[in-house]
Amino acid sequence: MKKIFFISLFIIFIIFSQNIFSENINISGNTKNNEEFIPNVSIFFIDKNDNIFETKSDNLGKFSISVPKNNYFINIEKDFFRISEENLKSYNFKNNDFLDIKLESSSSFFDGFVVDKNENPIPNAKIIIKSNNFSSNIFSDNSGKFSTYLKPGIFTFIISKYGYSSTGFIREIKKKSSINNEKVILNSFNFFLKGTVTDGIKSLKNIEVSLHNKFLKKIDSTTTDKDGIFYFYKIPLEENFFLLINNKNYKKYKSKPLKFNKKIKNKIIFLEKL
Repeated sequence: MKKIFFISLFIIFIIFSQNIFSENINISGNTKNNEEFIPNVSIFFIDKNDNIFETKSDNLGKFSISVPKNNYFINIEKDFFRISEENLKSYNFKNNDFLDIKLESSSSFFDGFVVDKNENPIPNAKIIIKSNNFSSNIFSDNSGKFSTYLKPGIFTFIISKYGYSSTGFIREIKKKSSINNEKVILNSFNFFLKGTVTDGIKSLKNIEVSLHNKFLKKIDSTTTDKDGIFYFYKIPLEENFFLLINNKNYKKYKSKPLKFNKKIKNKIIFLEKL
């Protein structure tokens, strides 16, 4: 009689153990936005008692999690995305299952391009984007183009590049909208050069001084005043410039390359008599 009792008890234990270990099921699937797999999405399975089971999709947008059999609501966490309304429902998971979690963009697309006044693209221009509790820096590419995703709000854009005057603007980014082909024009600096021509003893008046670019093309010319002083105004931004003097009474003068990153106010040129 005892033997039958223990056998019965053992069978009940086995059945009970199988039920216990069969409580957990495996849910696998993908995190996608349309047909694009979205990686590194945090996924939360929440039961009616507010117990939360968490997993994360991998670099390919795939996930797998073991959870107890139960009813669950599902939510996600990923910058610039939210779970689609299609997935906002109660799931009754009784067996292993496969689930596509569809994501919707919670941000808007903003793109544009940076050019100079002649419509030439400006690469590597810095674009600072700011709003309350948000700041981001992006750069224009080799074609002057830039793009980013932004959540709805009001943003300040500041665009800058060495050799150009900075500019900025404010834009309101609306939910599920896009702003395309925002054109940003940067004006190049015009530099200033002041100098003096001398023979080492006295300043030289009425000496013609010419300004040339790196290809030795003449950009401008001027003549020294009674004090030997000369000026060049509104010099455009270029990599290198040269100053040349050809005068019948002095040896030919050619300066070293001048790179304008600021106003030059004290350029001294010494000429040697022939």
